Amino acid sequence: MRKEALFQFILGRMEFLVAEPIPVAYGGEEAEFPPEREMVKAHLVVELLERLGYPLSAVQVNQFVETEKFGFRVAEVVASDRRHLPSLLCSVEASSQYEERKETALQDLYIQAIALNKENSLRWLAYYTRWYQHGNLRKKHIVIDYRSFPTFALWQEAGRPTRPSIPSYF
Repeated sequence: MRKEALFQFILGRMEFLVAEPIPVAYGGEEAEFPPEREMVKAHLVVELLERLGYPLSAVQVNQFVETEKFGFRVAEVVASDRRHLPSLLCSVEASSQYEERKETALQDLYIQAIALNKENSLRWLAYYTRWYQHGNLRKKHIVIDYRSFPTFALWQEAGRPTRPSIPSYF
């Protein structure tokens, strides 16, 4: 059975608990684990804060976005720039379903982007997952330059170009 080891990141007054699953013998009790997507989302937030330099005040999780045609959608992770305007919009997925849901997730990112980009500040769209394979961390992502490709169709016509990594805070 698996048990979770919790790593606690304390940033200002906000605490983030990020669970890393580790295998251990666990006396026959059933344990509940957070859904994989939620764990991937938590790890992405920590990566934005710890590795890419985003301040805590610049990252929002599960923000409701009202779209014209599709009603409310949940923007999983939105990061703001120094002007406090949305600049990075991220969607996450469990690694086992990343490829299967990729097209739908990317189209949904574009739908959300239209609603979030009222100030023409949105720069990047990202679709992200991570997992462990043989004890090694693996990541997969698609990062799109939204300013260069403001529609899904334009991005496809250009050959689906991507950025090699999620951009640092700017």
